[in-house]
Amino acid sequence: MTFFEVAILLLFVLFSVVLVLVKAFDFYAIVISLFMGAVIFSYKGIEWFIALFLFFIFGLLSTYYGRKKRKASGSHKTRDFDNVISNGLVAFTSALFNFPFIYLGSIVSALADTMSSEIGMLSKKKPVLILNPWKEVKPGTNGGVSQLGFFAAIVGSLVIAAFAYIFYSSFLSPDLHFLRGKLAVCVFIGGIVGTVADSFLGQVFENREKMTNGSVNFISTLIAGFFVYLTMMA
Repeated sequence: MTFFEVAILLLFVLFSVVLVLVKAFDFYAIVISLFMGAVIFSYKGIEWFIALFLFFIFGLLSTYYGRKKRKASGSHKTRDFDNVISNGLVAFTSALFNFPFIYLGSIVSALADTMSSEIGMLSKKKPVLILNPWKEVKPGTNGGVSQLGFFAAIVGSLVIAAFAYIFYSSFLSPDLHFLRGKLAVCVFIGGIVGTVADSFLGQVFENREKMTNGSVNFISTLIAGFFVYLTMMA
């Protein structure tokens, strides 16, 4: 194990401790996150692990940017075991079975949606329903979207897309290295697709108690994962 790999792993553990201390994640959520991270690192190496680490870093930053305002509105929630499983199961499974495009799609969807939800809470304008853009709703409403939140989703998508472009050799076979630009574009769009799918499912199904938040997260990451996979294979 190289010094760089050791440093990344130690930083991952450190961020995990911080997430518990600031009550972004509860204890059980961190345990399963560390388990998933360790397995992904063991099976796929440091590059795949870094994608997960980026989700942790930017997810933490977005969650606690303007934390006082979210706490004042009562909208801040500690992420639990169910939240980690629903957001990470697609990525974890695709890593085990070596589906790099699905892995990147699920990671970018989870990050884009997290940043959209958390930073969107700071919008000075009320969000509107994704399927009823003329109807304003309270911040935190399932299916609610805002310009600030959408911009945050774009930033999150760019982060993972840039990562995919830089570390393309870990996700593309040697004969497909010339597709690094396409990979980055597909990953970026996948993040937007996943965020839109999450909002759509939230308004149509979660608000009617036909789906839970966990199932919405799982399906949206799955949709984004298969979007990246199908567009890369086309």
